[in-house]
Amino acid sequence: MSEPTASTATAGGGILTPPARAVSGLALAVMGLFGQNLPSVGLQALVLGPGGSGDLALYYLVMGLGSAALSALALLLVSSLARGPATGWPAHVARATVVVALVGIVGALLIVVGGLVHGS
Repeated sequence: MSEPTASTATAGGGILTPPARAVSGLALAVMGLFGQNLPSVGLQALVLGPGGSGDLALYYLVMGLGSAALSALALLLVSSLARGPATGWPAHVARATVVVALVGIVGALLIVVGGLVHGS
């Protein structure tokens, strides 16, 4: 396997090489799928405060938005790789990332809707 050149490092993704974008995207998609992640916890602390507000609907809304944000970021990172005609492992990982991120977004939407329907 050849080393990435400056042109492949910046093509469609800034400073990250295609393999780095693929792996980073997959990691973000998996974190978004699991739900307990830094954006969700950060949003909870910012919106709900240290003791929480006791509003379950707001908690689920924040949780879902944090998870959806990570999944959306993963899609953004791998979009050009997943759509392109490339074949190597970065393209395959990017396409798998799309599936994982979409499942994460659907799960996040279910969290938000469930919280709004059944929250206090």
